[in-house]
Amino acid sequence: MERTVKAMLPVGGRPLISYPLRNLAEAGIKSCIVVAIGEAVSSSMASYLAAQEAAGGVSCNVITVPEECGTADALRLVAGQVSAESLVVASGDILTDLPLRALVATHQISGALATVLVGKRKTSPTAETKPGKAPKGVDYLGLDPSRQLLLFAASSPEVLRDIQLPLAAVQAVGSVTLHSDLQDQHLYVLSRSVLKLLVAKPALSSLKLDFIPWLTRHQLKHSQPAAAAAGGFAGRASAGGAAAGGATGSSFLLLSRQHSGGSFGSLTSAGSLTAAGMPAAAADGGDGSSGAAAGSGTGNSSSSAAAAGSGGAAGGQGSKAAAAAAAGSNDGDGEGGGAAAQPPMPGDGFMALSHSGSAAASSRAGRVGVYLVPEGHYCARVNTVQAYGDVNREVAAADTALHLTGMSVSKYDNVVPPSVSLGTKATVGPWCIVGEDCVIGDKSSVKRTVMGRNCKLGANVKLISCVLMDGVSIADGSHVQNSIICSGAAVQERCTLKDCQVGPGFVVAQASEHKAETLAKT
Repeated sequence: MERTVKAMLPVGGRPLISYPLRNLAEAGIKSCIVVAIGEAVSSSMASYLAAQEAAGGVSCNVITVPEECGTADALRLVAGQVSAESLVVASGDILTDLPLRALVATHQISGALATVLVGKRKTSPTAETKPGKAPKGVDYLGLDPSRQLLLFAASSPEVLRDIQLPLAAVQAVGSVTLHSDLQDQHLYVLSRSVLKLLVAKPALSSLKLDFIPWLTRHQLKHSQPAAAAAGGFAGRASAGGAAAGGATGSSFLLLSRQHSGGSFGSLTSAGSLTAAGMPAAAADGGDGSSGAAAGSGTGNSSSSAAAAGSGGAAGGQGSKAAAAAAAGSNDGDGEGGGAAAQPPMPGDGFMALSHSGSAAASSRAGRVGVYLVPEGHYCARVNTVQAYGDVNREVAAADTALHLTGMSVSKYDNVVPPSVSLGTKATVGPWCIVGEDCVIGDKSSVKRTVMGRNCKLGANVKLISCVLMDGVSIADGSHVQNSIICSGAAVQERCTLKDCQVGPGFVVAQASEHKAETLAKT
């Protein structure tokens, strides 16, 4: 797989980059800038991009940037070519059926600096870690009670013992819920002013890892002019409503990861932790070094509360562990404390879209907003080998994401073109995609597998949950499960492969057995 440019990896029989391009086209976007990191990527995509444009697709202006560039670096280099007031930035490895028009409309009406697409984190047994250790590949996202504002963002802080939330941000909205069950989908709508901030911060290399976290921490400073124009923050209307009177506490709320219990409070098992900011002086007349630690208590309630002086602790086995106290006064950033926000009422989102002067809309003006992937919509990224296999299987499933491929499903819930040759008693089960001109030998069985073009299976071959790229051959009697086999590779007779990746052109010797191995030419 390392020899194939990621953007051109086949997913459900189509190049990976075709999915975000189709999503742009369906939103009515006629042209886009494709940023290719390195000449190899640019040249590999050139012919495909030209062909899809000729077929009526999106017109692509390919700009090549140095290989050492991160995503923020790449966007910084092309910022001068952007003239629109709003810019959609999408990773080339995202697959979604979310209507981009709805996302862009939400961003423009709210007046947000940036809007981040957020979806549920997918988990698998191989991705989880042992109890007491931070899970891998996790985003920590802090949302306001309405789930419309992003107040904190970090990705897998495995080397961090503490997570700091800006106290002013907590005070402005009343409380912040820190999620580990959600993830940044690497699709953003950015206002033009954000590009100026990006250009001014050359040290920020990655959009997800550097720039978005930085923007969430500093949005209060950059949001004030926009918020004033929109009528101020919703939280500011009740400033002082729960103030403790003249306190000058710390500017950060410190959430400490514990050694016992979950990897971060109840994050590992429950996926969220709620904290309301409070200067220490508000609780006990202390010196302002406020903090709250989420522990691993044994309470059974869904939330527990404790006043945080120099560090209070509360924990529970329910869906949330909470440390809560009254918000303090202004901390110097111009953001007053406010009463806890009320739960959102039905129709709040519609009112925000319909009336730009509403509190819901003005609260996002000049801030970092979030757009949650609605129920019933598909959104996934191919950013790991595991994800590549999972997404291929999902786009082959008629009830999940097959519609993204544009293919028609048969009455057997699979895709088998007429050009495929099926031997005697050969079977292709549901949730399979078989490419053109494939040959499946006698008594062979294919289950939950995606096969590219011109693949050849001998007799008595068993495939379960596999991805085969173009031109793969598997000889008689071989059994392959949960493996990815790249273009031109060959598996000889009576081989057994499980959880393997086979590189392009590699030949697996006959009668060999391999488990959880990467087989490639040296």
